[in-house]
Amino acid sequence: MLALAATSARAAELPPEPAQPVDSPPQLLLIHGGSFLFEDPTFEELTAGPAIAAGFVPHYLAYPLDDLPGAVLAARAAARELR
Repeated sequence: MLALAATSARAAELPPEPAQPVDSPPQLLLIHGGSFLFEDPTFEELTAGPAIAAGFVPHYLAYPLDDLPGAVLAARAAARELR
């Protein structure tokens, strides 16, 4: 019984399996700079090319402005989804 509990505890500590094959390009979560860049139509245009050229698959986070806890939750959810 003790060995089973130890095995279960170790399994709970393991990171989740990646959502993509290990040999696929790494995902890059890009987060705009809040109210300064939120309406900047060039943010994605300026960052997508360099990210792709560096071997990443870029993803852009949309999060609520004026809501720091909401922004953190959105970033964490996006990171979990891309994991």
